[in-house]
Amino acid sequence: MLCIHLYGGRLGAALYSTETFRLDLMNDLPDKGPDFSLVRTLIQQVEPHYLLVSAQQDKALLSLLRSLAASTNLEANSTTDTSIPGDKDDALAMLSLMVRPPKEFGAAFSRRRLMALQVPGYNNVGPEREQMMRLSTFVDFASASMVCAAGALLKYLDSAMPVGLEAGDGGNVLLIGSLVIQQVLTLDRVAANALQIFSCTAQLSGSKAGSWNKKREGLSLLSLLSRCSSVVGTRHLRSLLRCPSTSLAVLKSRHRTIAFFSAAQNVEVVKALIAGLKQVKNFHRICLL
Repeated sequence: MLCIHLYGGRLGAALYSTETFRLDLMNDLPDKGPDFSLVRTLIQQVEPHYLLVSAQQDKALLSLLRSLAASTNLEANSTTDTSIPGDKDDALAMLSLMVRPPKEFGAAFSRRRLMALQVPGYNNVGPEREQMMRLSTFVDFASASMVCAAGALLKYLDSAMPVGLEAGDGGNVLLIGSLVIQQVLTLDRVAANALQIFSCTAQLSGSKAGSWNKKREGLSLLSLLSRCSSVVGTRHLRSLLRCPSTSLAVLKSRHRTIAFFSAAQNVEVVKALIAGLKQVKNFHRICLL
């Protein structure tokens, strides 16, 4: 779930994952219309299922978000593959835009909601000043737009989190991190098709249990590289291939990692890691094969 707030030409955002109960915050960055390039880049890299925005946002921004949501839903439900191959994974392509009441983005309310967060490693006790000092390690309260976005997102989670997905006594958040827009390589449709990074094809199935069995990954770079043992890992690998880094150091590090896990002498290490992952029970929807 991604929540954005644009005020005074500065964009703030908060991202929450129901799989890891992690809240990532993006400090205010300048972004202006009519292109809203930062908003576009953020949505492309994050690929949220749900996007929360205030009803009082700029009309041009709301129009852009509605068009993005309409296009992703149209592509995900279309029987004709007109998008980048592999980009029609229903779990990633579907984007639901939720326009929320402006009062949920109020500065005072959002600040109070953030102050109620459980700081990792501490009990939520003591005076407000101490709580502020603890949270300042994770939250930059000077970023007004980010605070409003985070408060609105937490407000929505309080009412929308399904029963059984609560993180515990600390509320819906177990981890607090930073949401950083990375420099990534942008590929056009022709280049993506030529490299065959993804190859998602619709196939007939005798089972009508759900949409999960309607598409299969064909011969592609994703299918060759994927050795993932969890849903979270598979989605992360797809994201890495869809938004490759422009940093040479990052690319070399990934190559070394792939070489290590692909080497025959490390087979036992890989098996031991998979066996250990199968014992992980404290994260929602980690489904190991």
